[in-house]
Amino acid sequence: MDIKVILDTVCPWSFIGKRRLEKALTLMPIKNYSVSWEPYQINPTIPVHGLERKTYLEEKFGSIKHAKKVSRNLEIVGSEIGIEFHFEKIKCTPNTVLSHRLIQYASRHKINLSKLIDNLFIGFFKNGEDIGSANNLKNIAVQHGLNGDDFLNYISSEVDHMLVLKKDEGFRRLGIQSVPCFIIDGKYTVSGAQPPEIFHKVFDLAQQVI
Repeated sequence: MDIKVILDTVCPWSFIGKRRLEKALTLMPIKNYSVSWEPYQINPTIPVHGLERKTYLEEKFGSIKHAKKVSRNLEIVGSEIGIEFHFEKIKCTPNTVLSHRLIQYASRHKINLSKLIDNLFIGFFKNGEDIGSANNLKNIAVQHGLNGDDFLNYISSEVDHMLVLKKDEGFRRLGIQSVPCFIIDGKYTVSGAQPPEIFHKVFDLAQQVI
């Protein structure tokens, strides 16, 4: 079974959806499956150096009051699946191209990509780190056994920049307008951070012998 996970590294629902997928796979073990992690930008117009958080929230939600209400709901949902959201620590909403390039870079090495992506989410949502910063991304790369200097050379080049943008554009052309989105065996789509039982229904469909 092929599972394609389309997400953005600053999307809280992508983090929740990732955890729910992994819980679904734990509760209903699949013998043969592979997971690929695909890039999507929920804020493709964010400047390269990011956007001050207060400005971003006002533009997205209309007011800080509404943004805080949304954040409280996310904190409750996250706590149910072991995620700690500390939105108050976030000072800047970054452009996510560089973080997606880290995932592309890491995919060419024998490391646990799921754990690396978890650490991107944790860095941003729990610790308030700027994951649009090359140096912060290098620290995450090094934590996973990657060479820091090699990664900085990579990230300072244009390698995979257009690849990330083209993949993002390709998913939009498929009609994907929000993430997370999960494509199972190229035939079944699960949109949003659905509970494990929804994934189980799709897994059952995908495993049926025609």
